[in-house]
Amino acid sequence: MTTSTALLRNAPDLAELDRRYLFHPFTALADHERNGPMVITEGEGVWLKDDKGDSYIDSMAGLWCVNVGYGRREIADAIHAQVLKLPYYHSFTSMASEPPILLAEKLIEMAPVPMSKVFFGNSGSDANDTQVKLVWYYNNAR
Repeated sequence: MTTSTALLRNAPDLAELDRRYLFHPFTALADHERNGPMVITEGEGVWLKDDKGDSYIDSMAGLWCVNVGYGRREIADAIHAQVLKLPYYHSFTSMASEPPILLAEKLIEMAPVPMSKVFFGNSGSDANDTQVKLVWYYNNAR
């Protein structure tokens, strides 16, 4: 199935596919199996629309991941330009790329207290792993 084919699926089909193939965290599984998901189809600003055409204010900002709102053209344009250039590269083993370097500099300049380093984590697991290592280095390697 191509991406364009997937985007043409109707909502009842998507709800059934969701029930069949997705596992949702923080969900009452029996209720989900019985009632299915709420399929969100679009967002603009703070508003979301579901597959029935009902609108909702997204007071949780996409679980705190969309706090500037949906449908922001200037953000989409910046993301598009960066994805064409270099969508992602890790910082493991001393590797670096321009966007995190420049963002780290800006964050240090904006910090209300003196700081010298920024750590960008990709997940809770690498954040926790790094935290444990930092504590060990602080207590043992100085």
